[in-house]
Amino acid sequence: MFCCFTGMSEPPDASLVSLFSVLAPWDILRGRDVFLESSELSLEISIALLTHFAPNCATFSRAREIPIRNVANPPKPLRSEVHPEGIPEELQKLSKKALKRLNDDTSMANLSADYCCDIHLQGRKFTLEHPGRSIALNLSKWKKLQNLPGVRTIFYNTCMFNGSRRKKFQVLITNEPIFEKFIGKLCSGNHICDRTGLKHLKWRPTVSAGKVVQFQTGDEREYPLGFCQEYAKAARQCMRHSGAFLEVFSGPNAPLSYSVGESLGVQVPGRRLETKGIGVKNEVQHLAQLLESGPSAPIHPPEKRRAESTTNRITSVQAGRQPGYGKRTRLIPDGLKDPKLHLEEAVKLEHPFSQEWALKRDHVDAISATSLIPDEDTKKRLKELSIWTNLARSQDVVDKQLQHEMVASGAAVRLGRSPRTALMEKLGEKFGIEDKSVPRLCLTGVPIVGEALRSPFFEEHLIPAQITVEELLSTSQRRRPGTLYRIKKMAESSSAEMNKAIWEKAIKEVRQGSMDGPFNEEQIIAKHGRFFNLVPSFGLAQGTNEKGEPKFRRIDDHSASHNNLAATRTQKIPMAMVDYLLVMITSMANHVSTDLMVGTEDMQGAYRQVPLPDSQLSISITGVYNPDTKEVSLFEMFGQPFGAGHAVPNFYRVAEWLSRVIARGFNIVIDHFFDDFFMVLRRTESHEGSFFVREAFSLLGFKLDPDKTQVPANVAMVLGVAVNTAALSTERLLLVEPKPTRIKNLCEMIDAVLRQGTLTPNMAASLSGKFGFLCSTMFGKVGRCCSAALRARQYGPSEDTSLTPQLITSLNLMRKFAIASPTRKLMLGDSKPPIILYTDASDVPERVSDRWVVGAVMLDVSKDFDMHHTFWSVPQEIIDKWIPKQSYMGQLETLACPLALYTWSSQVHRRRVLLFVDNDSAASCLVRGFSPKQDTCSLVGQFWLAASESEVEVYIDRVESKSNIADGPSRLAFELLHSLSSKFTPPCTSPFFTSDISWFVEPP
Repeated sequence: MFCCFTGMSEPPDASLVSLFSVLAPWDILRGRDVFLESSELSLEISIALLTHFAPNCATFSRAREIPIRNVANPPKPLRSEVHPEGIPEELQKLSKKALKRLNDDTSMANLSADYCCDIHLQGRKFTLEHPGRSIALNLSKWKKLQNLPGVRTIFYNTCMFNGSRRKKFQVLITNEPIFEKFIGKLCSGNHICDRTGLKHLKWRPTVSAGKVVQFQTGDEREYPLGFCQEYAKAARQCMRHSGAFLEVFSGPNAPLSYSVGESLGVQVPGRRLETKGIGVKNEVQHLAQLLESGPSAPIHPPEKRRAESTTNRITSVQAGRQPGYGKRTRLIPDGLKDPKLHLEEAVKLEHPFSQEWALKRDHVDAISATSLIPDEDTKKRLKELSIWTNLARSQDVVDKQLQHEMVASGAAVRLGRSPRTALMEKLGEKFGIEDKSVPRLCLTGVPIVGEALRSPFFEEHLIPAQITVEELLSTSQRRRPGTLYRIKKMAESSSAEMNKAIWEKAIKEVRQGSMDGPFNEEQIIAKHGRFFNLVPSFGLAQGTNEKGEPKFRRIDDHSASHNNLAATRTQKIPMAMVDYLLVMITSMANHVSTDLMVGTEDMQGAYRQVPLPDSQLSISITGVYNPDTKEVSLFEMFGQPFGAGHAVPNFYRVAEWLSRVIARGFNIVIDHFFDDFFMVLRRTESHEGSFFVREAFSLLGFKLDPDKTQVPANVAMVLGVAVNTAALSTERLLLVEPKPTRIKNLCEMIDAVLRQGTLTPNMAASLSGKFGFLCSTMFGKVGRCCSAALRARQYGPSEDTSLTPQLITSLNLMRKFAIASPTRKLMLGDSKPPIILYTDASDVPERVSDRWVVGAVMLDVSKDFDMHHTFWSVPQEIIDKWIPKQSYMGQLETLACPLALYTWSSQVHRRRVLLFVDNDSAASCLVRGFSPKQDTCSLVGQFWLAASESEVEVYIDRVESKSNIADGPSRLAFELLHSLSSKFTPPCTSPFFTSDISWFVEPP
């Protein structure tokens, strides 16, 4: 991965750098054409003032030279000081894959050394990091680099930096002396660390059955937080007020680049890429698509496309959510460099939340077909249902069904061959359902390993398997004892209540026919042979249900069984979640003037209604702990297993087929999230509409769960939230509220943590996720500001589980927000143009009495272009509340935004607002709803509290500094505003004196 900071020569109060995260290094060596060409990388390196290299060190490690007890044939060294590129006799023994890995590491190491030499000779700065005893130091190119005049070698131990307790010996080669001061820290203690006073953690490889399974060097391959912070300090001094920073081979999380960016007061742009496995990967994208201006100008112009082009992003915008700040397309591109011109463009804009472009074609057609008289729609649907019923009974369909069932897999037979596939084929042809394979697959089965089957419903997205199916099967027997041990060990660490519930769930499936068992290992071998693959099953506590009873889910771990490793993903699924339901409701409300209601249906044992192919029954043998015998029993699985990666698209295409055929057949606005189907209906036809949905499922042979049916109502619980349509007709408001049981479960978890006085990173992650979901039901981004301490614990060292004052405060605030925060509201039918706000700030030391000034401009186009401005000379009393630093531009730019909302609270009440900010760091924090800086986080929290008090729907966007009309009042210059007849409004500053950031850092 490459991370590039680009800094321009600007005034000291301007942002020094902007960050771009790009690409993965190893793929350069594989020649994939989506990655940087060497010429492009050379160009970026030639621009950078400071470049950091960290080539892969795995095969250069001396870990293989260390004797390992209880291992007869330990792994042998692959390199030596004499043969740093590989010991010839050992290379001959390597597989093609292992040899390629070794050669790739050599190529990366030599590439780094060559670039470092060039950088040094050109008078710029570099750092090159590796293990302190790395065999790479013996490469001829590394020796050449170290012998250059002015190049120094700095050794350090990672335990001397916060976030590490292992005494890892490292080296930093550089031509910048300042790094000696910040990085050159060695620990003199063998067992006890100089920094912590605690014992060093040991490096111990995992040994199983006399073999080394894994070296533990991967545990701390990522830079400790303290190292990143110290490096960032040195980088800041090295770069001064200009230049560019480039990180090459940064690893999956790029913590060093993030720390440098944080030190310089900038955000990390770029998108996140969904990842399977540990860590977060930055999205792979071409450099030319990222860079927009400055010294690092792109070689090719950036591709012009809407950032909201993906289905979910378009949906979230129409549902009143702003996409991530780095993911949006600017409403007005940079380049105008004139406040009046920018204002002229701003008044032409439509608020993004008011645009209707996310509704699917099936739902557009269904709404368009809605007649003015509800009874007419019911008559049409009754007629269509009669056609379906007669078709199902026709001799042609009955005969064809018999033919279909002759080729049904054994698994489908065990599941009851329920789907009426012949009828499905007929209706699929009638309504033009795009995926014609679904009916047959419901009888023959869908695979969960190998290459996933493709569907025209989904988008192309290839993720290759990590192992072959042959490797999966050939290693199954060797892995089985470990899997059995894992199942038993996990059960023994769980409650008796959970173990009983999980066992009863398995037995219930046996009675229903979706599983068979229990068996012992000998019985399974007799049935499937020695090479069956065992899948561990475990329980997951999910709080309590509406009756207050504990909820448990049984999960089949197909990652631990390696099934998911042997699965090639071919597509990604555009899923319809809560946001899309809101789009369905608002779109229908804008076209139908009557009350709307929402109803839901759930499929019963949904995944189990879609069979496995017989050829893959043996790879899904499921192990469940029997609490009575205290042993693991084995079961055959006939339906799609919950936990297999391929089972997701396998089932989703069936559910999508059902959703489309019902929507087209009955003109019902219906969609689904996996097995949860939700529909929007007029009050006068709501019960009839849900009747047609149930009848359609019955005719097609798919089972619904009557216990989970929600008859159409004004308030419906959908995907964990309560959707309330009661105020649609009276106030034109759609409300989204948290589900009461979610609030209850979160509060119980928080109370338990506070009682126990400990919080592990895993529990912090769970709490953060649950609270984040609840935040999705709150107004705007209210509440997000109080969970920063939890995120720090989530990604911090696992050894520390104590509750700090910050964590106690954060937990208590989360509890209060969950209980008392305002409901999320979507405004419908707001025909007024959006209010336009501009904000800015300045920090000018020469203005002794007015050094810190924030300003804002408000324009209400609906009131004959009524323009107002305000400014506030921020007193020392406010500044003293913030973290001491040389410049407070980030905090000031953020402060200006809640100031604007407080000042014009009556004007923006229940209005849509476009807020233009020229500071990317401040804007990004506002969009996310939090900041890693405590003082900024407090200001962000105030902004969203102000927004919720005024019930304002705000969209935050960038304005270039030279086009920001608020630049004038922030610098006490008002000529332009006076020429535009702007009126001064005294600033509302009282909320900033009555609030205090101590509630973020001290116990309440």
